[in-house]
Amino acid sequence: MPQYQNQLRDTGDNNSVSVQYGEDTMYLYTHYFEIDPPTATACNDFPHLLLSNSTSPNTSFFGPAGVLGLGELSTNLGQLADNNVITSRSFGLYLGAGYDRAGGVVNGSITFGGFDSGRFISPVHNYTLAPSVSSPTQSPFQVHVSQITLDFPELGGGSINLINDTGFAAEITTSQYPLSLPQSVTQAFASALQATPANNVDNSLRLTSPFSGNMTITLSDGFQVSFPPEWVSNISGITPIAATSSDTYALGAAFLQYVYLAVNYDSAPPAFHLARAVLENAYVMPRPLCPNIAPTAWVPPQLSHFTRAGLAGAAVGSVIGGSAVTLLVFLLVQNCLRRRQRKKKSVRFAEMGAEKGVEMVDIEEIEQTGNTPATGGRNPTGQKFVFRPPLTPGQPITPGLSVTTSFPEPRPGATSTVKGPPERKPVVTTFDPPPAKPIAGDKKQKISR
Repeated sequence: MPQYQNQLRDTGDNNSVSVQYGEDTMYLYTHYFEIDPPTATACNDFPHLLLSNSTSPNTSFFGPAGVLGLGELSTNLGQLADNNVITSRSFGLYLGAGYDRAGGVVNGSITFGGFDSGRFISPVHNYTLAPSVSSPTQSPFQVHVSQITLDFPELGGGSINLINDTGFAAEITTSQYPLSLPQSVTQAFASALQATPANNVDNSLRLTSPFSGNMTITLSDGFQVSFPPEWVSNISGITPIAATSSDTYALGAAFLQYVYLAVNYDSAPPAFHLARAVLENAYVMPRPLCPNIAPTAWVPPQLSHFTRAGLAGAAVGSVIGGSAVTLLVFLLVQNCLRRRQRKKKSVRFAEMGAEKGVEMVDIEEIEQTGNTPATGGRNPTGQKFVFRPPLTPGQPITPGLSVTTSFPEPRPGATSTVKGPPERKPVVTTFDPPPAKPIAGDKKQKISR
């Protein structure tokens, strides 16, 4: 458990802040995929100084809460660097919108000793930390705002510039949420969007009618970030613009929702860097931040024409191969079904042979010539023969015909009532099996009718 002690510190602006200092164990977590649990590294070899339960008349944002100092004289960054846990006294910050005032769901992230290359896009703009500030509460991240515009898509894409002069100097800070702008800029914003004071905790403006355009902030070096309509006013119409101005103009935490901030105190001189943030990314890509080196955004690998053609060929080949395999499987299944059907027929054929005789269904369609007891001439094609065994073993042969249907050929002088070619129908003939002893000589077999 951390041990705290109360102290009263002078902020340098005739105000005092009541704080509690304490020491606690720091855990560094590494995420490579947002859906996976983090890898924890406990820093047990040295204590970290925390600021907890702070109260100040200047701000209520984030307080009272635990505060971890990350300034140029931060003992936390110094101990991490001295113990070779990080490569430099630096960090990369994406604040996100996963807290009550922002009303979002995207969590922020901080990288000690480096930056997350997947959390921002190029270009990266470089700045130098302010060498001196007027008070300890003032941020060293100083920029110059040259233009703030509002876009009105319902008016045909027109825009309004809220700054009529050369702009103003402002600090980037997390000690407050709204943007504190000069009085003229605040009045121009309220007039353009019909905004009135919301009388909420941070004293922001509230819109009286919906706004569907973007707000764009441009710095003097060309860095530009555009904020969508849901940032300009939330579902309650509350804006991130402070209703009253102050002596120090500030771009608060609302500004860092869409901006990635990287700071390196070991650079000469100490520097910070700004880039447009990637709001959602499923991958964490930590990179070390060396002194005097600007962070670089992750660039997706570019596939060559040969590689793309190879991938396309592989895709086409996969489709063709898959179709061939499907066809082969279909043919194998059909062949298996045919074999199964033939096997069933053969089983049925054997059973019928034992009980009723053998039925010959598939008879080759050929012309057969010979003397038959039924027609005395040629046999028609497609006849169907049924062989039945004798009722009593050893019974003499009494061959005879079953019900026979035949169409003999017309004879000369006979009158035929059938027009066209005679209809061929199968003839069913029944033969008794031969006796045990062969028929002697050339005696002709009697035919019973």
